[in-house]
Amino acid sequence: MASGGYRRDIVGPVLLILAGILLLMNTTGMLPWAIWGELVRFWPVLIILWGIGIIFGQSRAIGWALGSAALIGVVALVVWTIGSMGSGGFAEFGSEPKLRQSFSVSSSEYDPAAVRLTVDVAAADTYITAAPAATGQIVSAEAKYHTEASKPVLSKMMVGSTLELRYATSKTPHSFWPLVWNGKDVHRLELGRPDLPTALDLSVAAGRIEAELGRTAVTDVTITVGGGTALARFASPGDGAAPGYGRRLKFDVGAGTVDISGIGNTQITSVDGDVGSGTAKLDFGYEGSPTARRIEGRLEVGAGTLVVNVPRGIGLALVADVGAGSVYVNGSKQGGRSVGSSVTWESPDYYSAGSTLRLTVHVGAGKIEVNTGR
Repeated sequence: MASGGYRRDIVGPVLLILAGILLLMNTTGMLPWAIWGELVRFWPVLIILWGIGIIFGQSRAIGWALGSAALIGVVALVVWTIGSMGSGGFAEFGSEPKLRQSFSVSSSEYDPAAVRLTVDVAAADTYITAAPAATGQIVSAEAKYHTEASKPVLSKMMVGSTLELRYATSKTPHSFWPLVWNGKDVHRLELGRPDLPTALDLSVAAGRIEAELGRTAVTDVTITVGGGTALARFASPGDGAAPGYGRRLKFDVGAGTVDISGIGNTQITSVDGDVGSGTAKLDFGYEGSPTARRIEGRLEVGAGTLVVNVPRGIGLALVADVGAGSVYVNGSKQGGRSVGSSVTWESPDYYSAGSTLRLTVHVGAGKIEVNTGR
């Protein structure tokens, strides 16, 4: 049996733990593998620590002090090594991304009749805007990112007369260590041909997407959100905009937030949505007069919240199947107090308005708020 003054070696386990942490940071893309080439220059430190451990091996206090010093020293060495690696090192893990990349798809390269753009990002901040008038670029993009693991890719393919574009980033997380990671990648895309019929498929996991779509001739729009946030805004199409094609809006939100406004400016005639435990906000506001004549909505709400704003000029009919949740129209609760009820509500101008919105909603344990005449 070991005597009371005997201690187990601490230096070895500390070094093993740190080596494991570094390997995990390598495999998750936080650190480049090149760091090992820098650290190997300091291998004599291991001999020094081993010798000190032999000399003071029987002292528990000195052993703990030695282990703590080894931990602090190795961490400091790793930080210094990363910082000495320039643009591929520690500077990338601050709030400002250091890596840059630009993309563009020129009208001289492709002459499509329509565009389908897919944007799929993991935990970045993404901003999509539309040019006020047609430019020489169908789509242009600028990316600022921290690691090669999160480098975006833009793929292009013609399918018939439609140009299909996909802008995507890796799903690999930047870091397993939130205390180290304090910055996000940033992506900016511009739609340079707002006159072209454009279908959008936007997906974000834990980041944020903001789409200011201006007067883009939007056709189908699909938005998928995990725990992040997606905002989309439409402006009036104005004169000379492409005609409508029976347009569709579809969204799916888990624990995040979706906020879509200016829907009345589009020719969207179908709205389908699924809200898990997050929040969805739909604003059917418009400039001048609503574009679509009749809009059909089919929505599912689990434990989350759905907010619908319908302005004057659009008649509303609401049919809701409610479980344990609740439905409010203009601040007043609708339906009975018991679990499992049906709600039917129509605005006074539903049958006389030039544009109408009919919503069929299933509510589980969540909440629906409908505001009209705004």
